[in-house]
Amino acid sequence: MFETKKTLTSVFGKSLFLLSLFFFALSLTFWILIELKSQGTFDMLELFAEDAETIRLYASEVMATVFEEIPKFEFLMLMVILFTLSVVLLFIIRRFKVVKNKLKSLYHYWFPIKKMV
Repeated sequence: MFETKKTLTSVFGKSLFLLSLFFFALSLTFWILIELKSQGTFDMLELFAEDAETIRLYASEVMATVFEEIPKFEFLMLMVILFTLSVVLLFIIRRFKVVKNKLKSLYHYWFPIKKMV
């Protein structure tokens, strides 16, 4: 009984943590994009619709301006969240086989398959 509670709590907790991180990162990304749009930063990206020579001449200036106008704290938070999300995903992928086997054995313990004779 203890193993069942421990395994289900672990799976549910990690899933909830992963989903909450994902939705927080998504909302932070949308907030940053809305902020950049309200500042008119994306208007400079119309420059890239020009020919290749114009892109080569002004690409570094445009990227520097975008980097200057991006909200720094929110961008840093987004990078930390994405890093944490990737570490948690790698951890889950690495331990997936163990958790799957535990859940399968718990399922077979609680819901045994009746053999027909």
